[in-house]
Amino acid sequence: MVDATATIFSARSQHHTHAVENTAPPSDHVLVTREGPVVTLTFNRPEARNAMTWEMYQRLYDTCEEVDADDTVRVLVLKGAGGKAFVAGTDIGQFTEFKSGEDGLRYERDGDKRSGRIARVKKPVIAQIQGYAVGGGFGIAAGADLRIATPDARFGAPIARTLGNCLSMQAYARYLDLLGGSRQHFTVPGHLGTYGDPANTWVYWHYRAITRAAGLKYMQLNDASLEAIQATWRDTLLEGQIEYHRDNAVDLSKIDHRLHGLANGLFGATFVTCALHLGLSVGMETIPEWAEILLITLNALLPAFGASIAAIRNQGEFHRIAQRSLAMCEELENLKLAISQVSPRGCDLRSQDMRGIMEHTARLMINETLDWRIVFQDRPLVLPA
Repeated sequence: MVDATATIFSARSQHHTHAVENTAPPSDHVLVTREGPVVTLTFNRPEARNAMTWEMYQRLYDTCEEVDADDTVRVLVLKGAGGKAFVAGTDIGQFTEFKSGEDGLRYERDGDKRSGRIARVKKPVIAQIQGYAVGGGFGIAAGADLRIATPDARFGAPIARTLGNCLSMQAYARYLDLLGGSRQHFTVPGHLGTYGDPANTWVYWHYRAITRAAGLKYMQLNDASLEAIQATWRDTLLEGQIEYHRDNAVDLSKIDHRLHGLANGLFGATFVTCALHLGLSVGMETIPEWAEILLITLNALLPAFGASIAAIRNQGEFHRIAQRSLAMCEELENLKLAISQVSPRGCDLRSQDMRGIMEHTARLMINETLDWRIVFQDRPLVLPA
């Protein structure tokens, strides 16, 4: 094993004529080693959390060229030295050389070129991630075909808090494709026709946020990650929703019962006052004036109040909403049980299981939200003329 890229790729048999020589100057900050068909590139600046210099970026680019040109190479592995970081972005000390905004734009264009080159390598590229993969490191990891991360891995592009600039549109598109759910996964309920395209509304972004909350779309779950995600969804998200709907069903059932009883009581009181008024009119030659006024007033107000209470109960649909909450409780309990039953039976299978449960949960909650829109937008309260 050696650490000079040119030496590694120059040791080729005669029938491998496509390899080219590495023109980058030798540097201890990038170590390139080879074991059989596997080439490993190590970012070797542990004292700076492997922050990238321009020379390191060039070595990375040239190594990608070499890997593509050598038919004996089957896979390229990228990793960081020191155990603290994969790559903690670009060394911002180099930015002091910038003289104008054009220098910043050139930096972003070059970054797209480098990250895009990783994505275009014809051999599989594996990013072995331990610790921080942020900024430019996130871009490098995003360009790989497979990312294998330890539980302490951290991803992000915190440039808004550090440099104050923004990513290029190519970078945004690359990260969105990696992190976000695709539109074909979003099932549009049939009753949404009156609202246009849901993909252009906040509900779609809410769906995307929920699906991202359980982790990267293509991540492979080891035992620790699986347990952490199970605990988060089961004990935080789902349990909180179950508790809310359970309490909501109880409270709304009480309200519905009390309104029903109050309306029936008022109508019953109306019957009593009418019967009393009729009885007094038949049994007495003259009803006292105060009693006449009181009975007439009660006969007018009691049915009006009863009708108002009945209308409030009917318009509020407290019983129906309580039944919906009970149904949501049952469905969420089933999802909670399904999450608990995802077992470590292979990374690919359990990752698919968790993603399916995650998307089911997202659709369930979004359909519930959209049902409220139907209640309040399609059925407005119409005041009497």
